[in-house]
Amino acid sequence: MRSTLLMLLAGFLVGPVAAKAGVMLGQVDDFEDGTVQNWGGSFATPPGPPVNIPSGGPAGVDDNYLQITSIGGSGPGSKLATDNEFAQWSGDYVTAGVTAIQVDMKNFSASGVDLGIRLLFPFGAGGDFTSTLAHTVPADGAWHTLTFGLSAADLVNVGGSGNDLNLTLQNVDKILFRHQPGTPTGVGSSPPIVAQMGMDNVRAIPEPATAWMLVLTGFLLTRRRR
Repeated sequence: MRSTLLMLLAGFLVGPVAAKAGVMLGQVDDFEDGTVQNWGGSFATPPGPPVNIPSGGPAGVDDNYLQITSIGGSGPGSKLATDNEFAQWSGDYVTAGVTAIQVDMKNFSASGVDLGIRLLFPFGAGGDFTSTLAHTVPADGAWHTLTFGLSAADLVNVGGSGNDLNLTLQNVDKILFRHQPGTPTGVGSSPPIVAQMGMDNVRAIPEPATAWMLVLTGFLLTRRRR
């Protein structure tokens, strides 16, 4: 038990803990390398795929972030969404100990319409799962930190090949953030919208209770060694 807690503590406080493939506890996409870090989706031209913006993120000047734009109507680019497929956000979330995904978002929409953002695990081995509740990102000119839990209370089945959340989280190929307010719906059902959104600091984290347990365990073990 002690060795297991030490391993988890090291991953949370020092660096990522490797899963079977892809996702790691503690990983973060901060876009400071000037790329889109494998985030994409289906986009018309214009507006085109996500763009790395070199300044204006949550930390202000010189803080890179990802800009996602949708143009409404129908077809590619009509819906506000971005996905990460077969890359750093794929893999086994259960083994990695990832119980939530946290992200900073800002609503740049000129229309002043609030965004309702959900996380979606599409085409999962155990079915498609999306956030039970949408997080509101108001058009208030501010960055907001959103936390998307991955428990059975946080995610609801919206179709696909079954209804087994654990199986889906053990075999993730793709995650997707999308504007999908109201009642949770399945793949491809987001409403079209004219909008623009900023995204930064996508983080793989443990649930708050687990995080505090790891910090407390590390503190107690340090005191014991003294």
